Amino acid sequence: MHISSAKIADILQPHKKNRQLTVDEKEELYRTGYALYSSGEYRKASYLFSYLVLSDPLIGCSWHGLASCKQVLEEYSAAIEAWNVVCKLQPQDPLGYFHAAECYLSIQQKKEALQKLDKAEKLSSEDLLLQNRIQILKSTHGN
Repeated sequence: MHISSAKIADILQPHKKNRQLTVDEKEELYRTGYALYSSGEYRKASYLFSYLVLSDPLIGCSWHGLASCKQVLEEYSAAIEAWNVVCKLQPQDPLGYFHAAECYLSIQQKKEALQKLDKAEKLSSEDLLLQNRIQILKSTHGN
């Protein structure tokens, strides 16, 4: 899916009028960001997710989208910040902790990574696939 910069600017038009986005507009932005991410247009998707987290910073899925984009773009410090917000907004979801750990490992911060993996492991008792991924990272990077 290719979405032009003009289309993104059109979607963001309500902001220029100095008003809050409606729920429908937020949902449209999220769907567009998700579609861009899914089609490999990570930079454009990150712009939309950034806009969403600035317009409503308490929506976890927007932070998840932003964190995912930053991680794929190898902007690990920004990804870690966003994953940490995901962890605060969705403290029972092990994926935020797991992906933050991946980012920490990418920048050679093993101690922080292992702490996040431990937290993800405690929260993922029923997700065998995630448990397996956690164990692989722990065994590869030491425990």
